[in-house]
Amino acid sequence: MNQNLKEKIERLLGVLKLIDRLGEQGCTSEVCKILTAEREYVLKSSFKEKYRAWLKTGANVLKTLNNVE
Repeated sequence: MNQNLKEKIERLLGVLKLIDRLGEQGCTSEVCKILTAEREYVLKSSFKEKYRAWLKTGANVLKTLNNVE
């Protein structure tokens, strides 16, 4: 994870206790587990523009599923 991305995440989430890069996810993205004092997150990111729309769609699906209980 590059420093700019880490700083942006810290501004959103607060102090990061752990950033753990998970195993290979193919050539399209990088996946990290992020731990703060309050919660645990999974961040999937891509530095290639052509994969960002796909990741955004996946994020919206997860957001919708999270709100359905």
